[in-house]
Parts: sequence; structure tokens; C-alpha cells
Amino acid sequence: MFFIKLKSLLINQDLYLAKKIDSNEFIKKLKKYLILFEFIFHGVPWFIICFGIFLLANEKVSYNSLIFIKGLIIDLIVVGLLKLITRRARPSFNSEKEMVAGTNIGPDKFSFPSGHSSRSVLICSLLIDISIQCFSNKKLYKIASIAFFCFLAIGTCLSRILLLRHYLSDVLVGAFLGLFFYILTNFI
Repeated sequence: MFFIKLKSLLINQDLYLAKKIDSNEFIKKLKKYLILFEFIFHGVPWFIICFGIFLLANEKVSYNSLIFIKGLIIDLIVVGLLKLITRRARPSFNSEKEMVAGTNIGPDKFSFPSGHSSRSVLICSLLIDISIQCFSNKKLYKIASIAFFCFLAIGTCLSRILLLRHYLSDVLVGAFLGLFFYILTNFI
């Protein structure tokens, strides 16, 4: 009973926030900039880049790309299965015409959880690991790269909500999953 009321409360809050965003003119003007985050963390290019690096780079770089590939595969499978199980519709305000090609087919038709959010947190966490290794003696570079990757992850999560691709709860769960996948890829 408690969980049913909690779910209802979350859904109502998600709808309320989506309506507020849809009626905000300033956010509508930002859409052309926010869409960049949708392109940056689309899954297909990351698979191609990581697989290419794995094949062409030296042993240490290939190892890092293999970690990325493992994380991306885990992300793809778990998020895809959760989308198929929950089948939560995307916000009704979402314009399918504006979406990046390939982001609204198969399980991606569904909203919960946000794959872009999980992927952005996963990838940015892995990139932070690499930048800490690369800039171990260069504190300013290390701080700048960490700040940049955090900006990308947070910006992507916010863009999913502001573009009305997802509800707040979709993005929060997606970001949590991305962090979980990051931890998981470091252990397997």
C-alpha cells in the first residue's frame, strides 16, 4: 500500500514538473543547445569509438577501452531490460521529431530509466578515472578535467528533463544506475 502511494506521488510530481517545463519559454529557447548533450552520449558512437581504440591502440589504452566496452554492454542490457519491463511512456510533451535518430526505437521508446543519464554518468566516471591517472602530477589539469566531465554528466541529465525526453525520476534512477555500472565495471 505504501509503495503504491509513493509511486502515485512520484508520478504526479513528474507530471507536474514536465508541465512546468513545457510552459517555460526560456527553456524552449535553450533546446537547440541542450540537444548537443543528446548527441554526445548517444550509445552507438561510443561503441564504435571504444571498439576502434581497442583494435588500434597500445595495450594500456586498449585495456581502458575494454573497460568502457564492458560498461556500455552492461548499461545497454540492464537499461534495455528495465525499459521493457516497466514500459513507462515518455512525457506526452516530448516531440519525437526532435529526437536524435535511433533514440526512439525498440526499448528506447520507453522512458524509465534514462539511458542517456546512465551512460553519461558511467562514461564520465570512467573518463575521470583516466584523467586522474594521466594528470597525476598536474593538479590543475586534473581538477579541470574532473570539472569538465562532471559538467557533461550533469548537463546531460538536466537536458533529458528539460528536453522533456524523460521525467525526473527516470533521470535520477538512470544516473544512479550509471554510477552502479561504473562500480561494477571496476570489479569484473
